Amino acid sequence: MIEAKFIYDEVYKAASDTLRLEVYNDGAAVECSAASSILYNSGRTEKASGSITPTGTPANILEVSIADSAYTEIEENCSIEWTFTADGEVRKFNSFFDVVEWKIHLNVIDSDLEKYHPDILDHLWTGQSTYANQIHLAWRAIKQDIKAKGRRPSLIVVDEDIKKLIELKTFCFIFESFYRKASDDVWLVRADRADQAYKDQFNKTTLRYDESQDGIVDTHPGQNLGMVSLRR
Repeated sequence: MIEAKFIYDEVYKAASDTLRLEVYNDGAAVECSAASSILYNSGRTEKASGSITPTGTPANILEVSIADSAYTEIEENCSIEWTFTADGEVRKFNSFFDVVEWKIHLNVIDSDLEKYHPDILDHLWTGQSTYANQIHLAWRAIKQDIKAKGRRPSLIVVDEDIKKLIELKTFCFIFESFYRKASDDVWLVRADRADQAYKDQFNKTTLRYDESQDGIVDTHPGQNLGMVSLRR
């Protein structure tokens, strides 16, 4: 089954930036051709379009450069439509992204995971040298969870506030990938435990936030993720 991984889900306002899609089949890179893209704003108005030259070996990486004039205001849920040919079929994917003033950075690496399981690097899949993919999946999932609570990840001022969340969520993806058959039930149990640990940590996490987007941490108490924030 073809899987398209959208790597970046934020772009800077009024600045040159890049969006990237990677195409796989059961974890293996799939060569793409005849690729193109259409960029839209949040109101589904077309902003730009053009062809893409896939890169990589094989050529499974699609990158689109965004001009600094394309998105000049902060907005959520802009989108890009990708079209490409892979495995002899024309395929279309839609990915959503936000236009932001600044981005919080992913600051978790493999050594952070070893704090919880010192031997975790002994369990890498064949052909995988790090857990960077699972870490990135966790990062994406956490930002979606934060959005679901009515908050914007791009307004988090301190990366460290969500570092533990990323670490714990990463184990959910690692352990789930190890569960392939009934006899692997130990990994399913570990995945469930990791998910509960993540949920517990999420509900007690407080974010240092910049609602006014002036680059300064808000003076009122931080944003607690255990409570839903309603915003228009």
